[in-house]
Amino acid sequence: MTSTATPNYARNADVTLHNALPALREDRVLAGAQWLADLVEAPQNVIPELRQRFELSTGEAISAIRRAELMRIYRKAHG
Repeated sequence: MTSTATPNYARNADVTLHNALPALREDRVLAGAQWLADLVEAPQNVIPELRQRFELSTGEAISAIRRAELMRIYRKAHG
């Protein structure tokens, strides 16, 4: 007799991956912000560039832009 129920270890792996996804997305937002903060001049269409380069949503791209601006301010203030 075979069972079609998902084994516990598989369900635990799915839960672990689901819990890790926000951190992975946050890492991509931070990477986009660092990339943007390091540029001398931002690209003309920065939101599509961030979305494509870092696989971000529009909201995440905007968050990356805000963080990049804060990074620039902190760098100027603290050398």
